[in-house]
Amino acid sequence: MTKLAKPNKTLASRILTEVDYRKHITGYQLSERGGARPVKLYSFEEVVNFLSAPHPRIDFEALLVWVQDVMSDLELTSKLKTTLHQDVSDYEKSLRCRELMEQRLAQSKAVG
Repeated sequence: MTKLAKPNKTLASRILTEVDYRKHITGYQLSERGGARPVKLYSFEEVVNFLSAPHPRIDFEALLVWVQDVMSDLELTSKLKTTLHQDVSDYEKSLRCRELMEQRLAQSKAVG
């Protein structure tokens, strides 16, 4: 797995803080009967948890923009871009994004 550099306190604080409504990201939870149900995500940890759920769907380009512009995490954005440009299924991309984001979340909690 790709290793991320330890975040500074400012970045760790952004990672651990909930964003306001205008800066949320929307994912979609798929179900057999209900189809795609939108889920508004207001924190980095919510996105990580969302990507751990069964059948998550998220616009990967929107995720890149959110991590870059809202979280201001350029290193993670770069690693996610590399992951998302690999020739694998969307499911595999979701798993790889989740792994990177879990790593950043754990690092941020340790800096705290």
